[in-house]
Amino acid sequence: FYSGGDIYKPSFVLHQTATVRHSIQWVLDFDKVLNRGFNGIKKEAQEKLAALDVFDPNHNYDKKFFYEAVIIVCEAMVTFAQRHAELAENMADEEPDPQRKRELLKIAEVCRRVPGQPARNFHEAVQSQWFSQVGSRFEQLHGGVIGNGRIDQYLYPFYKQDKEAGRLNEDQALELLECLWLNMAQCVRLQPTPAGFKIYEGSAHFEHTTVGGLKIDGTDATNELSYLILESKREFPLDYPDLSVRIHAGTPEPFLHKVCELIKEGTGFPKLMNDEEIVPILLAKGATLAEARNYNPSGCTEVRIPNRNTYFTGTTWMNLAAIF
Repeated sequence: FYSGGDIYKPSFVLHQTATVRHSIQWVLDFDKVLNRGFNGIKKEAQEKLAALDVFDPNHNYDKKFFYEAVIIVCEAMVTFAQRHAELAENMADEEPDPQRKRELLKIAEVCRRVPGQPARNFHEAVQSQWFSQVGSRFEQLHGGVIGNGRIDQYLYPFYKQDKEAGRLNEDQALELLECLWLNMAQCVRLQPTPAGFKIYEGSAHFEHTTVGGLKIDGTDATNELSYLILESKREFPLDYPDLSVRIHAGTPEPFLHKVCELIKEGTGFPKLMNDEEIVPILLAKGATLAEARNYNPSGCTEVRIPNRNTYFTGTTWMNLAAIF
C-alpha cells in the first residue's frame, strides 16, 4: 500500500479505498426535494416515526433510527440555507452598489425559501438542487461524484413556467446554470488520509449531468432545456459538470446534430448512453419498466436508478501496469 512503510506515501501499486470513501457515487432524488422540500420530507418521516409499532423490535431497532436520522438531516439542510440567507442580508447592508445589493437580497430571499419549502420558480429550483448536492458532499468524504441526474427533466417544469410567464429568458437561465457549474468546479476533494489525498490529487469529481433519453411513458424526453444545457456546456470553459446524452431510436435529428457540434469542440463531452441497450438490461436485472426508462448515468459511465441502488466501494485497486 505504501512506499517504504510510510503511511503518508502511497505506493500507487495497490490502493486501499476503505479509508478514502464509503461509497463511489450515486444520484440524489432532486425531483423529490424540488417539489416537496426538506420540510415535506421531514413531515413524512415524523408521521412514519409516530406510526411505528413500539412492540415490534424490527421497527424499534431499524426504522426508528432511520426516521430520526432523516429528521435531523432535513432540519440541518434548512438551517444551512438560513445561514446563507443571513450572510447575504448582512452583505447587502454593507453593499454600496445598488445592482449588487439587489442581487444579494434576491439570494437571501431564495435561501429563506429553499430547500426547506418546494421551489416555485427556476431560480429557486437551481438553488435547491445545489444545496442538496452540498449536503451530500458533507457526507461523502471524498467530496464529489454526486450525479446531477436528469437535470433537463426535473428542472424543465420550472423553466417552462417562468419562460411562459415572461419571468425568465434563455440568457438568464444560462447564467443560473453556469453559476451552478461554477460552484461544482470550485469544490475541492478533502481526504481523511494523506495517502488518500495523493491518490486522488488532480482527479475530476464527475458530477454526471444527463439530458435527453426516454420518458417513463416511452416517448422522447428532449425539451428546450436539453438544448440549452448543451449550449451552456459548449460555451462554458471548464470541465464541470460531466455531461452525457441519453440517445434512442426516437431522438430528434436536430438534437443529434447539436450533440455532434458539441463533440466537435474536442472537450470530450458529451458521453453517449444508449437507451436501446441499457433499458433492456435493467429490466433483465429486475427493474420495473418505469425505473429502467428513468435511469441516470452516474460517476464515470455507470448507471443508477434513483432510490434503488448505489455502488459501495471496493477494498483494493490493483495497478497492473505498475506491477508489470
